[in-house]
Amino acid sequence: MKVLHNSFPRSRLAVLGLVLLLGAVPSVQSQTFTNLHSFMGEPNDGRYPYYGALMPWGTNLYGMTDSGGSNYGGVIFRMNIDGSGYTNLFNFGGDPSIGRAPLGALTRTPGGKVFYGMTSEGGIGLGVVFRILLDGSGYANLHYFSGVPSDGASPCGDLTLSGTNLYGVTQYGGVSNNGVVFRLNTDGSGYTILHHFSGGDDGANPEGALTLDGASLYGATGNGGWAGNGTIYKIQTDGSGYTLLRSLSTGLSDGSGPVGSLAMNGTQLFGVTVWGGINNSGVVFRINTDGSGYTNLHRFAGGVSDGAQPFGSPIVSGSTIYGTTRFGGGNNSGTLFKVHIDGSGFTLLHSFAGGARDGADPWGTPALNGTALYGMTQAGGTSNSGTIFALKVAPTVSVLLQQGAGGVAGRWLLGPNYLPATWNQMGAPLDGAWVTCAMRQNHTLLQQGTGGLTGLWDLNAAATPTNWWPVYGPLAGWIMRDYDSGRIMLQQGDGGPIGIWTLSVSNQPAIWTPLCSKSVPGLIARSLCGNRVLLQYGSGTPIGFWTLDGSNNVTIWTQINTVAPAGWILRSLSPTFILLQAGDGGMAGLWELDSSGQPFLWHPITGSMSGWILHGIDEQ
Repeated sequence: MKVLHNSFPRSRLAVLGLVLLLGAVPSVQSQTFTNLHSFMGEPNDGRYPYYGALMPWGTNLYGMTDSGGSNYGGVIFRMNIDGSGYTNLFNFGGDPSIGRAPLGALTRTPGGKVFYGMTSEGGIGLGVVFRILLDGSGYANLHYFSGVPSDGASPCGDLTLSGTNLYGVTQYGGVSNNGVVFRLNTDGSGYTILHHFSGGDDGANPEGALTLDGASLYGATGNGGWAGNGTIYKIQTDGSGYTLLRSLSTGLSDGSGPVGSLAMNGTQLFGVTVWGGINNSGVVFRINTDGSGYTNLHRFAGGVSDGAQPFGSPIVSGSTIYGTTRFGGGNNSGTLFKVHIDGSGFTLLHSFAGGARDGADPWGTPALNGTALYGMTQAGGTSNSGTIFALKVAPTVSVLLQQGAGGVAGRWLLGPNYLPATWNQMGAPLDGAWVTCAMRQNHTLLQQGTGGLTGLWDLNAAATPTNWWPVYGPLAGWIMRDYDSGRIMLQQGDGGPIGIWTLSVSNQPAIWTPLCSKSVPGLIARSLCGNRVLLQYGSGTPIGFWTLDGSNNVTIWTQINTVAPAGWILRSLSPTFILLQAGDGGMAGLWELDSSGQPFLWHPITGSMSGWILHGIDEQ
């Protein structure tokens, strides 16, 4: 366990009264682009990172390049998130049995001490699956791909880890030389082909990583399908139940040639295609996990104000999708973009310019760590061998607070440095014992005391309630803990059973999913955000997260390794932060989380505020 030393301030001047006194201050979140590293190539550096993604782990970044290094076969490297301390941990090639030319990213164990990955060449010539330790020692080949007809060949993507199983795909090999889906154990035993792609309706040439949800794996192929433009598919982890979710067509109505991995958010999958859409420049799409509801969220047009040909995987954080394109932007050297999961708000975050001070051709996937996006380009930089970059994309963060049960409730919009900037009061003081339990996606969840009536407010842009939706109640002993994306998490008192209501379109409980059916003394379900449930024993030491699948079933437990001081309460969770308060009316702040959900930065919000309780956090 670690403690963030000197993280919690003794006093702050930014208190509620000061905000009310000063009035509204514009909330502006900075977006700062930084070129962290220029690849220099052989013998001491990598060159031309292709198709991969950086893997943030605490204050370090880990990644691979396709070439460079002492053996010209690519490298595994580590670097601090500020760009310092670049180190080659491992050089591919040299010994013929060692893999070379990795085209993907590293996959780490939950404890972060072991990495798994694949190379497209080496071994007996068709690539390998390997294991290596965090410090670059202990390299071992787990599997040598042998190709047609009984094995895969030339993987281009990442591995998916579940327990002691690794899942992946290869572009080629198999019975028809159109690629395979495979599984093997983390010790290299039990290698099994789960599916041979035929090149027909079921698809051909899969890339990227498989997306795991319960016992289902989701993926995409770049070719095949009825029109030859690629497919989206599902298969069970035992190889049964291969299902074609969609065969992509072409033109304005569809994308063509999906690349990379699918990102999951609830029961929706998000992906990109290289071709199709306007000017045949690719699309961002959404599809439900049952194959219904295919929607093009953005059709790339190229030019100065748009990207063209996304090449890599999209990532989803909260309600925002991030990704890269190979071309387009002001210099036609590629872009970094974001778009809302409903297709609105498309924004170019950066147009790459190339040259010594910027990258070009970002053929890969961005990685979000806290409030920064990290990624790599295949060209540009000092030697035109690619770069590592960071872009600060601090979200707009708001905090829900109330002056005791039945008191005034409102929203703080946080400004730069996460200090309160704008105060929006939610109408008059609430009647009786009504408590604001959560605020998310322009809704506020309220309950009339423990076990009382429950309802939702719709909020406008100024956080003023516009509609009231009665949900349920009374429900003796049950506490409404949080609201997120049409779901309410509730618990039968501190330490009692925990579950999730999935609401209907009229905000009535429609589906009940138990998370914990028995009482666990002292266990409190603090917050629900996306596929994570934040838990804590009383106040003080946090426990960690449950990770949920698309049906809200608990799948993975992740312990938080940072200790909160005695008396501090974990109030709420967002994709990037945990909101904490030193008891009712105490000082408050935010833990910024890395990509694995571990706190690595502390942002103080306010000093003590007598009587005021922070109930929720939201970010857009």
